[in-house]
Amino acid sequence: MINKLSRRERILLIILAVVAVIALYYYVLYLPMANKIAALEDEKIYKENQVNQYLITLGRMPALQARYEELKPLRKQLVTMVTSVDGLLQVLENASARSGVKITSFIPDDRNDYIQVNMIADGTYEELVLFLDGMNKLKGQVEFKKIIVARKNQGDDSLDINGTIILHKDLFHGGGQR
Repeated sequence: MINKLSRRERILLIILAVVAVIALYYYVLYLPMANKIAALEDEKIYKENQVNQYLITLGRMPALQARYEELKPLRKQLVTMVTSVDGLLQVLENASARSGVKITSFIPDDRNDYIQVNMIADGTYEELVLFLDGMNKLKGQVEFKKIIVARKNQGDDSLDINGTIILHKDLFHGGGQR
């Protein structure tokens, strides 16, 4: 059958076969490999960024170590070392009882790095100051993320207190381990 074709038809058939082989190579081998190469290049860039972040952190390690050494004596100065949600809630209740602030609700949230307690309370300005002074025995362990104080009624000195308290676990003994 090929012998019956004219020279022009044979050349056209050879060109068609060459184009078919090139197309087959392109779609079956080249495109999948190009996609894999692009994915590997993206992963390489991601890994390089991770390495850069690690190098930055390693560069900051002496400063972090110095800060850690500065904070070490603070542990010995703490009157109360709180290491759990229950301990923090107990401190809040004790400070509330001594100050006269009435905690109406609190919602604890135990996270990997810290313990967060959202609290709603009622009291006067003087009671709030006494409450915050009672929290002072946790020197450096707690941080008030927010505290919103609003007057309850126009004629009296009662206040609505809404606050978020964070207990940092990195100040626990053993470098953050309980």
